[in-house]
Amino acid sequence: MAGKDPLDVAHPIQRIAVSHGWIVRPAPLRSAAQDTNQLALTHQVDGIAVTYQLERGEATTIGHGSQFANASIVELNANEVLVGVFGRAGHHDFYKREMVVDIGFVIFDAAEETTRIVGPFGNGDASNHGKPFYCSDALAFGGFAVNTNNHIWKSESEDT
Repeated sequence: MAGKDPLDVAHPIQRIAVSHGWIVRPAPLRSAAQDTNQLALTHQVDGIAVTYQLERGEATTIGHGSQFANASIVELNANEVLVGVFGRAGHHDFYKREMVVDIGFVIFDAAEETTRIVGPFGNGDASNHGKPFYCSDALAFGGFAVNTNNHIWKSESEDT
């Protein structure tokens, strides 16, 4: 792409912020070494903001969907890469639209030779709308979303 710095393909993603709705209960942060309860399982995914590492050392953040100050943050250190993205996506009966119902991440630490799973974020009502998906070795995120400061369930006219 002309005028755009390319991604650092060895470490393309530094950070993922997941904006989400109603917090229901803690969800486990799983690793090969330990289980902890640090992240929230939520009703739906409103949006994500991804910070990309560029080839020349700079970083840029691109948002998809609604962004909130209280987003759950997934940090990747310099030795970590995103090796998997999983979740459910499709039509949700309550919201009457296509959406990401839940999303989670599999992260590999090349220095420690360990993996960790972060999430999933979403599907707090256990409705399991949509269909399961999995993507391996993600370099970047794309798609379509309405970028707002609102939760999915809140209309534009309610934001005053």
